[in-house]
Amino acid sequence: VGASISFLSQYPAEEEYLLPPLCCLEVQDKPRVEHTREGQVIIFPLRLNVNHKNITVEMLLERRKQLHMAMLKNLREEVWLELEGELEEPRALAWSAAVP
Repeated sequence: VGASISFLSQYPAEEEYLLPPLCCLEVQDKPRVEHTREGQVIIFPLRLNVNHKNITVEMLLERRKQLHMAMLKNLREEVWLELEGELEEPRALAWSAAVP
């Protein structure tokens, strides 16, 4: 299911696995209690669920960048419209020429 990383664990008696990206663990049934030599252990029946439709971090950052750039453009246009009525025509034209 995943790559064993038990050799990296600070708990040598435990098995640890590295799961693939965009996956999660889904509980399948009610937990049950098992008795071991070390004591009681609660077992949660799980299933690995991989969601290929989730977006990656890079895609999320690009989407946020696009939203911020669009918001900045809208804010700049709103400021321009507000200032257009406030400023004299020559000053407004000089200001608009300076803004890319």
